[in-house]
Amino acid sequence: MKKIFTTFLVVVVSSVFLFFVHAEEKVSYTINATTSAITELSGTDNGNKTSFDLDLNISELPADFVIETAVLQFSTSGISTGSVSIVDKYKPLISNSIDILTLGTAGTKQTNKILANVLDWETSPSHNYGISFQAKNFGVANKVNFSDIKLLVTGIPGDSIAPKIIKQEILKDTLVTYKLTVETDEATKIVMNLGKTSTYDLVFKDDNYLTKHEIIVTNLQNGITYHYQVLALDQAGNEVKSPDYSFLSEITSQIDSSSFELDSGIFPPKNLAFEITKVENNYHVYLTWTASINADITGYVICRRIQGDQNFLELSIVEANVLNYTDDTVEMGIDYEYQLKSYKLNKISNDESTVKVSMPKVDDSSSQSKLPVSNNTGQVLMTLFVIAVFLFIAGYLVVRFVIPRFFVKKPIKAPLDNILNDPTLYEEQVTSEVENKPENE
Repeated sequence: MKKIFTTFLVVVVSSVFLFFVHAEEKVSYTINATTSAITELSGTDNGNKTSFDLDLNISELPADFVIETAVLQFSTSGISTGSVSIVDKYKPLISNSIDILTLGTAGTKQTNKILANVLDWETSPSHNYGISFQAKNFGVANKVNFSDIKLLVTGIPGDSIAPKIIKQEILKDTLVTYKLTVETDEATKIVMNLGKTSTYDLVFKDDNYLTKHEIIVTNLQNGITYHYQVLALDQAGNEVKSPDYSFLSEITSQIDSSSFELDSGIFPPKNLAFEITKVENNYHVYLTWTASINADITGYVICRRIQGDQNFLELSIVEANVLNYTDDTVEMGIDYEYQLKSYKLNKISNDESTVKVSMPKVDDSSSQSKLPVSNNTGQVLMTLFVIAVFLFIAGYLVVRFVIPRFFVKKPIKAPLDNILNDPTLYEEQVTSEVENKPENE
């Protein structure tokens, strides 16, 4: 029993393996012909239609598909005593013949001699994919209609394996830019989707097929948590997507206050205050202040940091006559701290005015990224097959070992002794003795 069970499992596993390997070995495609002409050939009594052209666009085939066989197939209605000559209409007359087929009665006809032409179209797309059907030796009364003209192609699929992202990182590059670095295991194009949530609203690309990419990311705002996702696409059209990642931007303005000299004679603005406003469902922080006591200052430097961070980031530099600023780059649920200094030419106040702002918390569940649901037909079939195998094995074990236990015949007990000397119990024996007794007795 153990040997039979082991053999059965080997057969099952081998069948599953061969099923999926074989399914991946070769695939078939059908390319329907396109034509603007009437697909009909006839003799002089029926209009003398001697030819018509059509196209078989093999560009529909996947990239890297290896063509092994090609069959041109079509159906005819009507009877002809002649033949149809099929030619490659973009080749010279001396070498354009593909095949000549006798028409005879109506039905389905085909030729596999078109393979060489299809391979030529694949390597030289400039040759187009055009063929011509031409009447040959048609009788004057013949008329044949052609329909369902198609090219049946089989072969081995090319690269069907998605690329792998070996490394990806995003680092600050300059005062106002970040740089995304991506490395893949094969040559790919790169697309970077970027946004304040995982819905993304910015796109950065590198359309060169490379294994290492560097993309400069611009137009970022200060102190924003950005979400991004990397897509890598190889030359066969296979794609891989990274998970949703995020980073906190530290973009600073072109004018860096660290280049200023501190001057205790320059005083910061006074009465720094704030108001949280809402514009089209987006929250802003509206800052106001009163002017510095220095009448000859050049302007104010506005900085911000997330509470708990060590350094302030510059948001903007405004002129001396500007006494308010709207920060529209804040995020909900984050505590900020603002700092304002006054500056004059290349000198800046030693002291500053500060204010803390706590943004209200909101339900951001709607912005959470959701993983796409995929449906892998091969996995589904494999799962169903494995379930069927286990059900078969379970059924076999039940039939072989469980059910017989309920139907085993009980042994017949030994008969009781005939203590009553009931003659009926010996009827057969007595009868046989009488029948066999000699007559002379």
